[in-house]
Amino acid sequence: MLEVIGSMWDEPSDAVYVLTNGATKMDGEAVMGLGTALQAKERYPDLPRVLGERLRAFGNHVYDLGTRDGRVVYSFPTKHHWRDQLADEKLIARSCAELLCLVRDRPDLKRVIIPRPGCGVGGLPWRLVKPILEAHLTANTFVVISQS
Repeated sequence: MLEVIGSMWDEPSDAVYVLTNGATKMDGEAVMGLGTALQAKERYPDLPRVLGERLRAFGNHVYDLGTRDGRVVYSFPTKHHWRDQLADEKLIARSCAELLCLVRDRPDLKRVIIPRPGCGVGGLPWRLVKPILEAHLTANTFVVISQS
């Protein structure tokens, strides 16, 4: 796992992970109102519908949300519901394991960007989250980015 400072949207990569929660609205769209989820929704307005369909059908997991601007966009759950005060460390660990499975099936993904999960809107300190990621994301394929 590498660490860089910058914008996940400007950093070159084959895939990017958007930090999400498991809540959907009455219209079926995923709630993507803050942080990287909001940034992704503003860039790709169909993402709330795509993620919402998967959340309602299969639950709160990591999903391939399609290729956009030449790279794959994935969800990465850090909270069960947007109202949760803090991100869930166990959910972050599970999301890391699911991330690994998806990336293993895609040998074309050489550089995968993920923001520090649970450390922004999720309210967790990086010192608690970093060991979780280090335990799972050992390859240099994974680039953890913190906002500049």
